[in-house]
Amino acid sequence: MKLTSILLPLLAVSTSYGHSLEHRLSIRAEDSSVDALLNTFSEECRNAIKENNEYYSCAFLNFTLENREEGCKIFLSEWCQNIIKDLTLTATVPVCLNDPVFMEKVGNRQQIHIDNLNSAMKFYCISDGDGKVCPGAEVLLKGQSVTNKNIDQNCASKKCLDGMMDYLKFKRDNTERLCEAKIINGDCQEYQVVMEHMMAIIDNKECSAKAKDDTKTDTTTSSSGNTGGNTANNNASSGANSIKVNITLLAIALTYIFF
Repeated sequence: MKLTSILLPLLAVSTSYGHSLEHRLSIRAEDSSVDALLNTFSEECRNAIKENNEYYSCAFLNFTLENREEGCKIFLSEWCQNIIKDLTLTATVPVCLNDPVFMEKVGNRQQIHIDNLNSAMKFYCISDGDGKVCPGAEVLLKGQSVTNKNIDQNCASKKCLDGMMDYLKFKRDNTERLCEAKIINGDCQEYQVVMEHMMAIIDNKECSAKAKDDTKTDTTTSSSGNTGGNTANNNASSGANSIKVNITLLAIALTYIFF
């Protein structure tokens, strides 16, 4: 288990170098269970988390391909974004500041962890002009690999192409920060080369020529803004209790496996 802040498989890439990169920004327990993570916290901290419906439904959001639309609405809502901004301070559940396990797994996050999460979720929540999940995001959410053989599937939609490019650019441009935060394990210079290689496959005239300009269609899966208490409570019950997942979004154990 690595230091973690938020849970999501971010990038699995195999390149012409013969490497395979699996990237997870996730707080992930041994069995990918929210309850398993919560049970490692003190009873006082655990109860405080469960009693705060908004914090629980946002910070411990279960996110999969099947519940992507609901998960994106929760994650991109104003109230959830405010919680995420405060995640590194954990002021929402101050009693947990006295819990060393909570602080190790959740509290002692750096801003780069939050930035990394937002970069991934922004891509995951984009839909093409027909309202479908982008091919790159779909592959990743299925736990498969984005490779130099399937990455060009994102060329069919300008929205998906732009989203994939922004996602890869973030990784490339923030390699140093990601390495300093120990989010990347491995050769950081080679990591940067991998990102450049993947970007080159889709950042060209041939790919751009295939892209249908669907940028004017408003199909990004998002929230209308401040969902408020009742919606938050409903989402808490639905998102945190009903959805079975193989990835858990904010707070389980961030595992980055490099090559």
